[in-house]
Amino acid sequence: MLDDSRVLAGRYRLERLLGRGGMGQVWQARDQMLGRPVAVKEIRFPAGLGDDEREVLCARTMREARLTARLSHPGIVTVYDVVSVDGSPCIVMELVAAPSLADVIDDLGAQEPQRVAAIGLALLAALDAAHAEDVVHRDVKPSNVLLAERVVLTDFGIATSESDATLTATGLLVGSPTYMSPERLRGQRIGPPADIWSLGATLYAALEAHPPFRADTTMGTITAVLADEAPLPRVGGPLKEAVLGMLEKAPDRRLTSFDVRPLLRRAVTVPSPPASWVAPAGDTTTMHLPPVTPVMAPSKASDGPFSDFFGSAETPDVQKRPPRRPGRRSRAAALMLAALLVLVAGGLLLAKQLAGDDPGATTASDDATQPRGDGSPGASRTTAGATATQTSPPPEPGASVPAGYSLVRDELNFSVAIPSGWTRRLVAETRVDYVSPDGTMFLRIDQQPQAEPSAEQAWLAAEPAVAARLPGYQRIRIDPVPYRYPAADWEFTWRGSGGRIHVLNRGIVTDPRGFALYMSGPDATWEAESLPVFEAAAGSFRPRG
Repeated sequence: MLDDSRVLAGRYRLERLLGRGGMGQVWQARDQMLGRPVAVKEIRFPAGLGDDEREVLCARTMREARLTARLSHPGIVTVYDVVSVDGSPCIVMELVAAPSLADVIDDLGAQEPQRVAAIGLALLAALDAAHAEDVVHRDVKPSNVLLAERVVLTDFGIATSESDATLTATGLLVGSPTYMSPERLRGQRIGPPADIWSLGATLYAALEAHPPFRADTTMGTITAVLADEAPLPRVGGPLKEAVLGMLEKAPDRRLTSFDVRPLLRRAVTVPSPPASWVAPAGDTTTMHLPPVTPVMAPSKASDGPFSDFFGSAETPDVQKRPPRRPGRRSRAAALMLAALLVLVAGGLLLAKQLAGDDPGATTASDDATQPRGDGSPGASRTTAGATATQTSPPPEPGASVPAGYSLVRDELNFSVAIPSGWTRRLVAETRVDYVSPDGTMFLRIDQQPQAEPSAEQAWLAAEPAVAARLPGYQRIRIDPVPYRYPAADWEFTWRGSGGRIHVLNRGIVTDPRGFALYMSGPDATWEAESLPVFEAAAGSFRPRG
């Protein structure tokens, strides 16, 4: 295993670890010969592989450098060199200082349709360049898409020519089954249509903040990919047509790059109309979210400075198009195949090649995302010159709900007063949003089973990453506050695409659980519109269970 004291091939000095995952880790390094920063991808093979299997995977990794090095396209990460260290290959490549699409989805939730279409066009151009050289990427997914000044497709770690088999000799399935085409899962010969499927699944995830096929187990995910229809996306028009066409099960019926490109171009220039179905109350509502800001930070791809507040915006269960239900035989066959794949792989399915495999992904520790802890007395940390919100003292238990509000007893084991007409959106298992009818304001309530000692200290620790991520960030205050439970407030503003956004985030510890009440709305109308909602929520909030 490498460490930060190593110099590889007498040339590449390792500087810091950027991320690690099931098949290795990615380092930031410096090319001492050319004086430039690079990324070094160290491949580590899973335990349990035989010598023959290890040799095959090593050969494939070495081939990645040769395959990718011959690809010249601005949308494909540049490979500079490949060296062998202690019998394991290390790939030296361009260091792209940018978050991945997975980071952005985690941090900000569902993306605007026109932006998704633009990302799709960029990725389609990169894939066309690869396919023209007889190279199939085989692992297109959000964590392998970097959003810098240009969209970059990275990690050709399992890239191959069209003639290669999908399964390794021992049945090891290489890649992410969530974004893997049906023909790959069946072990059939693959070509460009497999990448088109993965692109469709990636764009679907950007639109919906979750992949089209997901389950709690690997077998369940494989079964869903093979047998289920993708739920209807929330958009209509050419973008919906493109995404669903790319997710066609049969490769010969799937849209090609030639078919998809004009649809995505139309989706970029013309806003997508609503889908044909009408979502019931409680469905997602579009909110003003910050643009992506490329930032360099060591991290995992799955985390982010605001993954608990701005993102992981999974769409709740809503009315969907009537699915084309597969017959019992087809679903049973899918289940059998899924079970076989899992069993043959012997638990070595590489569902994630690298956690943080994008060399410059930006994330932060969990403390940066989860408001927790008490509000023990301490010095005020209000920023000089800022106007701090003066919140009302909490009402006594049993206080009446304000006019125009309803007391909601949420299934996530709390009760809170919410304005009438706001919609509920389940973001994650322990996280829910209540969103205003116009989508400009939302109250997010999050919880964690075990609170940490100090919410104030958690906010202070989280602030640097957040300040780096949010354009025009300006702290107003981080203070302990009087409340019925130990609590601390973090109040700040930042520059959103539609104007300045004001946030008030209260971390609460109820022993042992921790909660967050996170209110976001336009700064211009904060005092009149958003602050009363926060005060009503804070005054009425009660954990249950």
